[in-house]
This record gives sequence, structure tokens and C-alpha cells, in this order.
Amino acid sequence: AAASSADLPRVVLAQSLRVFTLVALIPPLLNLISGRAAPAEVVVAAAPHTNSLGEMIAVVAAAVAVVALLAVWAWHPAPAPREEPPGAGVPSIDRAWASRRFCCSRASMAGSSMSRRILIAGTCLLLILLSVWQAGRVALRHYLEADRLRAETALRLTTGAMTGYLARYEVAPELLAALDQVRALAADPANPVRVAEINRMLAERNAALQASDIYVIGSDGVTLAASNHDRPDSFVGQNFSYRPYFQDAILGRFARFYGIGTTSGLRGYYFSAPIRRDGDILGVVTVKIGLDMLEESWSGSEYRIFVTDPEGVVFMSSVAEWLYGGLMPLTPDRIAREEASRRYAEERLFPLPLTRHSLAGVETLREAGRRGEDYTAVAQVSTEAGWQVHVLL
Repeated sequence: AAASSADLPRVVLAQSLRVFTLVALIPPLLNLISGRAAPAEVVVAAAPHTNSLGEMIAVVAAAVAVVALLAVWAWHPAPAPREEPPGAGVPSIDRAWASRRFCCSRASMAGSSMSRRILIAGTCLLLILLSVWQAGRVALRHYLEADRLRAETALRLTTGAMTGYLARYEVAPELLAALDQVRALAADPANPVRVAEINRMLAERNAALQASDIYVIGSDGVTLAASNHDRPDSFVGQNFSYRPYFQDAILGRFARFYGIGTTSGLRGYYFSAPIRRDGDILGVVTVKIGLDMLEESWSGSEYRIFVTDPEGVVFMSSVAEWLYGGLMPLTPDRIAREEASRRYAEERLFPLPLTRHSLAGVETLREAGRRGEDYTAVAQVSTEAGWQVHVLL
């Protein structure tokens, strides 16, 4: 009776651990049955907020269940075998020897039990550390995916604002190129009366559109009239035959281009349309708009936003230090193509201090330097505008 009373706390503890084990095994079993125990990459991509937390809970619960089972096995008392008193049934001459063997056997059993308990305790500790490490990775991936969703929302808003802003001007060159006065100037570019008339009209239209500049280019690439005709940096007489927006439009296509003005030194986005008359292409009308207003709207945000051209060079950025940096390696071929179009005039191109990394299974961009921050990065290509918008968080 005394032995039973002494073992009662251990029995109660063992039964409690069994119940806790069953309870802890319920979440992973439910996940397995419902099919949520998929690979982490698939689960996170499907529903990062719910499944990542469920996965983390399942990992921790399974680890606790294993630890509990091992603890029951290690410390639950096994039924003690019936022991004969030392020397029972042994001739008196061997009683001393039997007693000594019995004591040694008890000591050996005690040492073996202690070694087993130490081994199991170490295994339990290792499992706990592994479960905490895995739970930390799952939690980190969960928060990175949550950041990615926020960055994607900001990306949609940014691209929507840029698309709406550009849409205000994209049809302007086509409408101007269809005017009889513009066609007459392209057909008779040496007529000073027509030049003066178109100069005034372009200045008025530019003020109404609130564009940067509007100008008419002859078939040889020389500017015939411009809204800035009365300014020191007038485009009149300037040759833009090397610009892609002229080269495409003179072949009969509507063109888009963005770069730094070689005359004004200001960044802008260009829309161009061909001037047609009786089936012939006589020249090009170009509308240039500024992008500073869009860029200024990004300042003060928690997001880092920038736009790259097809060669991976940053053209617009909420971080001024990243302007004209290359997200992709600046190979000689890329540099040669940029120089041929003179997209960035005399600006020096340099490698952008961002490198791609993987953090808890999620791709990130890491900024080089003293801070070395990791950013969740999302991007969207605009095939019409010819650029790619990036948002970092």
C-alpha cells in the first residue's frame, strides 16, 4: 500500500502526458487528412496567412507530441520484477558471494537506467531545438509572404497610376498629325509663314495639354517647329534622327520612348506618330511629357519603387542614388545599345547595389553596404510602355 501511494504521482503524470499527447497529435493529423500537409512552397503560395500559421502550429504540436511520448517512455515506472532476498536458496558458504553479485547487479541496472534517461533527455532537447528552428523559418516565411502581398498591392496601384497618366497623352501625336496645317508644313518645310503658324499652335496645345514639349520633325530628322521655339533650348533645327521614337514613326508606326533629352537634359516620355499625306509619310509629330510628378508621388512611402528599361537600367526611382543603375549586368552589348539611342545622354551607368537572395525559401533583393537590408521584391512588365516597374518592401 505504501508503494502504491508513492507511485501515485508518477502514474497521474504518465496518464496526463498520454492525454496531452493525443491532444497535441490532433492538429497534424487534421492537416494530413485535409491535405494541408503539402510542401511549404505550395502551401504558402496558396494561402500564406492561414496555411503558414497552420503549418507552424502543426510542426510545434508534432514536436511536443514526440517529446511527450519519449518522456512517458523514459519516466513511467516499469513493473518491478520480484526479487529474491540475497542468498535465498543458496548454500550458506556462497551467501556472501551472492549478496555481492546482487548489489553489483542493482548498481548496474541503476547506471543503465540513468544513461537511458540522459540519452532520452538529450534527444528531447534536440527535438525541441529543431522544432523551434523550423517554426521560426515557417513564421519568417509567413511574414515575408505577407509583405509580398502588401508590395503587390502597392505595385498594382503604382502601375495603374502610371498607365492612367500616360493615357492622357498617347493619342495627342496622332490627332496633331492629322491636322491640315501640320501636313502642309511637312509638305513645305521651308515656308516661314507656315512655320510661324505651327509654332504658335504647338505652344497653345502644349499649354492646354500640360505636356513638356510638342514638336514636328521633317522626314530627314530635323525639327521644323516646336512649342519651345522661343526658348534658348528650342528644338527647332535639332536633328533627332538617331532617336528610336523618330525611327519607328517615320516607318509608319506609333512609337514610344523614354530617356533624357539631349537638348534639354530633362527626363521624359515620348509619344510619336507619322504625318501622312496621300499615302506618303512626310514627317513625325512628337509629344514629350515629364515624369517628375509621378516620381515625386513615391517619396515618403515605406516602399522603394523604381522603373527599369529593357536593359535593366533604372530610369525612375524613389531612391535618387539608384538612378541610372543597372539591375542586370552592364555587358558591353547593353551599354552599346544604350549609347546608340542616347537614352541617358551623358549620364554614367553603374551596377545597382542589389543582389538576389533567398530568405526562408522566399526570393529577396539584398542591398549591399553597411545596412545590408533584405527587401521583398515584386515587379510587373509593361509591354506597351516598354519598361518594368519594381516595388520593394
